[in-house]
Amino acid sequence: MKVLLVDDDRDIRSLLGLLLRNQGHEVVEYSDGESACAACRDDYFPLIIMDWELNGMDGVTACRKIRKLPGGEYSVVLMFTARSSFDDLQLILHAGADDYVQKPVEIKWLKIRLRIAITNALNKTARRLAEQQLEAARAKEIETGSRIQQSLLLGQPPERLRGAEAAAYTLPSQSVDGDFYDFYQHSESCFDVVIGDVMGKGVAAALIGAALKSRILHAISELKSESRGEPPPLERIFERVQETVAQQLLSLGAFVTLCYTRFYPAENRMAFINCGHPRVIRRGRGGRVEAIANTNLPLGVIHNDRFQPVETALEPGDLLFMYSDGITEARGSDGELFGEARLLDTLAQLDEHRPQAAIERVIEAVQDFTAHGSAKDDQTCVAIHLTGVTAAAPFASDAMETSSELTQLKLIRRFVEAFCQRAAGSHCPELSVTALVLTLNEAASNVMRHAYANQPGLPIRVAADQYADRIEFIIEHRGAPFTPPPIDPDRLNAPRESGMGLPIIQSVMDEVEYINGEDGLNAVRMVYYFPRRQGQD
Repeated sequence: MKVLLVDDDRDIRSLLGLLLRNQGHEVVEYSDGESACAACRDDYFPLIIMDWELNGMDGVTACRKIRKLPGGEYSVVLMFTARSSFDDLQLILHAGADDYVQKPVEIKWLKIRLRIAITNALNKTARRLAEQQLEAARAKEIETGSRIQQSLLLGQPPERLRGAEAAAYTLPSQSVDGDFYDFYQHSESCFDVVIGDVMGKGVAAALIGAALKSRILHAISELKSESRGEPPPLERIFERVQETVAQQLLSLGAFVTLCYTRFYPAENRMAFINCGHPRVIRRGRGGRVEAIANTNLPLGVIHNDRFQPVETALEPGDLLFMYSDGITEARGSDGELFGEARLLDTLAQLDEHRPQAAIERVIEAVQDFTAHGSAKDDQTCVAIHLTGVTAAAPFASDAMETSSELTQLKLIRRFVEAFCQRAAGSHCPELSVTALVLTLNEAASNVMRHAYANQPGLPIRVAADQYADRIEFIIEHRGAPFTPPPIDPDRLNAPRESGMGLPIIQSVMDEVEYINGEDGLNAVRMVYYFPRRQGQD
């Protein structure tokens, strides 16, 4: 054990030093209080033996200063003094000393008091080590939770949205929390945003959030497969999630607040279900702000709860702000909450509607309010700005008309290849052109085989439009309405001579839509977005 021995009497230091070294302890000696405090700032001494009367800073003052140092509470301080009054001895203990020895003292009693002090020092050292290990475990838990949050709980805003732009941000607290958010894009003009918060803290809360997010994605995939690619109704998503999650949450004694919102920027509307989460805030272009209510119980409170979405009309320029309670429940130095009213006022005073700027301003306002103190809860924000949809004219357009014989597929392939090379140019590397040609060949073949049932001589029109970020193809026909069945992933690897057309189309194209017109004119619409170049916004 390392022992700090502080006494301005050389003979006493020699005697005590000899006793301690004979017991196998490492002894560091000083004669003044200033040097003792400096040594304790640089190192940890389980046992400090100090005289009251020292040159310069006395032992009582030095003891007070040592106790205020980081880790100073783990040292056992044994004070030597010639004073004997009750007030003086009480002053020693109030200064932070664990025990005292009155001088003069017989050697046999000194050995006993040293043995007691050493035992106490060993116990305190063991407690210090245990608390350090616990702190290290907590730090490891926070690090693990942070990785869970970054990899599993926090999604990425879509890059391509028609008529909208999105941003999201989480300022993590010093503990692991269950905040999560994600984005599910059904098409360039329809996307979902989910933001949630799991009751409690720690890795358990983070894992529940990750599991719920995964279950939502799985429910969306299942329902889209059943509806042949259409975005599933919000209430159906919640029904499917409830079937597996609600009982598990009840058994764990946990619940989740959640706000699930679907945006239709081209139609200037949104639909959402809010389960006990903070209200969505809408800011109009004139600075008018409102909190939109939709009161439901959190997930996990009632097993068979039913949720109904609320539809809200929007306008181009609107900003929609979603957040966790770490924003409104942030406390100032006086204990007052930041609150929804301050959040509304902050958003009303924004100079611009860009979602990233709105999030940054809110986080800045919260930090100013809390005097930049450490966050007790994650502060999570998601912002959506409706930019408005304008119908941009294509840079290039072309079309061809042909008939339903399979021999005409060669002409369709030539048309697609020529259009891509002529209109798209450097946007489409050779591999992309080849993939697009194959995709249009498969789509046209499906029309011939299924819509027209292999009947020859029936009309087919293929049109192509090139925009700044994409190419759109439309195959029009007057055959039977044709909507392919969902793809069974388990059968993709099975040996087969045909039937790979649909997987090829869906793997190459970013959007595929089967349009069944009331006038008998049906179509397959396919959209291919150009790959983004490095450094391109």
